[in-house]
Amino acid sequence: NQTEILARELQLPHHRFAAFFQGWAGGWRRSPRRSDAGGRMAFGLATLSRLPVATWRVHPMSTPLPGVRLQAGTLRRPGSFVRFVDTSRTLLASTVVAGDGREIVVGNVHLPAERPIARHQLREVSAVLSTLPGQRILAGDLALEPGDVAAITKAASLAAGLTYPAVNPRRQVDHLLGVGVTASACGVEALRYS
Repeated sequence: NQTEILARELQLPHHRFAAFFQGWAGGWRRSPRRSDAGGRMAFGLATLSRLPVATWRVHPMSTPLPGVRLQAGTLRRPGSFVRFVDTSRTLLASTVVAGDGREIVVGNVHLPAERPIARHQLREVSAVLSTLPGQRILAGDLALEPGDVAAITKAASLAAGLTYPAVNPRRQVDHLLGVGVTASACGVEALRYS
């Protein structure tokens, strides 16, 4: 219930969690039967808002076959081993009601680090969001550089800044994009984690 705890502590009354999968992030996992994971341990993303939310949409993305990577061993596990790369992701979209009554669609997504899969899923995210009416914002870790993101989404960048890795960032993989909206200011806050 991390979403509920964060919402309460930050005093953001409108919130929703959407699961990618249930189970341990580093171990056995399966697709959730419900987008909220039914109170069971799950990995996913959340949106929290101070503004009222008129509707929530959860869109599980199509999942290409998992990638396989041969990974070097560590001191605890010498030798090499095969790692299956997670590809299950979800788009969480909310229709937020602004103070003047306008409704703005806000999409939240966290794509996998594998760039070919991230490109594929970003095309899907863009297609889904383009079917929703009005102004739109897409926020999240897209795992791609600004050039790739601009070519796929055709949306305006609302913020720019290096975000990865957390310590001494050298790349921008986190994005805030808009269609029909503008930003008056932006910045990147260094938090030293995640």
